[in-house]
Amino acid sequence: MRTLRDVVEGLYVSPRYEGIESSIRFELNHLELHGLDDYLLTCYDKKMYDTENKTNSNIKYLLEMTDTVHLGNVTTSGGSWPDLDVDFEHEKRDQVKQHLKEVYGAECVASIGTVSFAKAKGVFKDVARVYGLDFKKSNDISKLFPDMCDSIQDALDGSQELCKLIENDEEVAEVFDYARHLEGTVRAIGVHAAGVAISPGPLTDIVPLFESKGEAVTMFDGPTLEDIGIVKYDILGLKALTVISRTVDFIKETTGEVVDIFSIKEDDSDTYDIIKDGNTLGIFQVEGSKALRDFAAACKPSCIDDIGAIIALYRPGPIGLGALDEYILRRNGTHRAIFDIPEFNYIFEDTYGLLIYQEQLMHLSGDMCGFDDIERDVLRKATAKKDRVLLKSLKDKFVAGAVSNSGQDAKVISALFDRMEEFSRYSFNKSHAIAYAYITYQTAYLKVHYPSEYMAASISCEPEPEQQSIYMSDARRNGVQVMPPDLNQSKEDFTVGKDGEILFGFSSIKGIAGAACKKLLMLKPYVSFGDFLIRAYYIKGINKKVIDALACSGSCDTFGYRRSN
Repeated sequence: MRTLRDVVEGLYVSPRYEGIESSIRFELNHLELHGLDDYLLTCYDKKMYDTENKTNSNIKYLLEMTDTVHLGNVTTSGGSWPDLDVDFEHEKRDQVKQHLKEVYGAECVASIGTVSFAKAKGVFKDVARVYGLDFKKSNDISKLFPDMCDSIQDALDGSQELCKLIENDEEVAEVFDYARHLEGTVRAIGVHAAGVAISPGPLTDIVPLFESKGEAVTMFDGPTLEDIGIVKYDILGLKALTVISRTVDFIKETTGEVVDIFSIKEDDSDTYDIIKDGNTLGIFQVEGSKALRDFAAACKPSCIDDIGAIIALYRPGPIGLGALDEYILRRNGTHRAIFDIPEFNYIFEDTYGLLIYQEQLMHLSGDMCGFDDIERDVLRKATAKKDRVLLKSLKDKFVAGAVSNSGQDAKVISALFDRMEEFSRYSFNKSHAIAYAYITYQTAYLKVHYPSEYMAASISCEPEPEQQSIYMSDARRNGVQVMPPDLNQSKEDFTVGKDGEILFGFSSIKGIAGAACKKLLMLKPYVSFGDFLIRAYYIKGINKKVIDALACSGSCDTFGYRRSN
């Protein structure tokens, strides 16, 4: 397998190598010792260049990843492996996994296993079901469990009603006793929906594997793999990316226009207006419940940052803390949009003084408390993972740093940390939110300016007939006709007709299989219904049943025939 050393040694003839031979050898050994050579090789392959050369890497200079002159040996510090989330069209996810196997070797790539453990509310319900406790009774009891309780003891400490139930109901007390004994045991194993592990050598030399549906899967979960130094990728399949791709293809087919989705202007008022109007069916991340559509409309987005905030906020945590209402009030000027410590409001200007993103917490801890990059990341992870022991130690450092670094009052900062800790548990990754906001904007833009092509793509990518019907109704509300199949214009899936109407595909007709669809497409165009019958007569697979199905679906109306005839 190709290594960083192979690439570097191949460049010993480069003029850049002169004078830095010893530094290169030192750095290669250093990176290999700490398991970072593969990471730098990946950066090189992905063209992730570093203009400033902040790590003072001689190898980056040799590989022309930077033009900044090296100064002595490379510098490294602690931290953890990056968490790599990459989104692809959902129909191409398997192709990406196959590509990884071809690049790194099939024996070095596997899906990541998941392990779920019996926890407070879940283990109670499991035991209650096995014990034969009445379903309604067990369900009502489970609703008494406080939110965010880590154990049954936490639930009892936080709910007097649960304690009274155990005292007064012997059967319930016995269920709780069994549940206590089962807490923390493995409940189930599975396969991560997107996680892929990649190792420098055969995975079987490092971790145990099991097989699921013909795929190798690690018996260790993601966090354990990270602890032993295996790189974890999340290869995510997004239907929205497939919809965008198909829309662009439809536009080219119907109008000849080539749309570069990455070059569309970001200040199109009509695009933001469709979100403000609540006309968001089919638009990525904002098409869900009426409550979500109403929240997005109330936020009155006018830029990508506004859309990012909508995506980051509309989740159970911020909703439960009342952050949505406060954001709307600040966004619309009803409440004062200033951070609690005004001198650091510049960090929170884009979110109207509210802590929404993990990056904001990291930025504040650096500027106000003097945290370095590693300490900032530790704080981010501690809040995200709700590590209360680590958070307690970080709070002391946070307060002391704010006092010594920027002259803050210790009591004020202590209270601020407590408030921020609660919300930062639900804070979102800004780079993720903004990346998704761009997709939201792109889908909204396409729906506004190319409604026929966009809705046809949305319907064709939707596997559920009920949701397809909802999209068809929305298309009609937006002035787009949805018509039966057309023998000359239709394709296997939904498509756009010559007059901008959405046409059903042949595959949506009951009684017409994939093989028949391909033959119908191969034979067209048809001059007349008679022409179609003559051609079909000689083709195996287009029989009377298929012809009847076409006629009944309206596919032959294009020749002047009607189903009523």
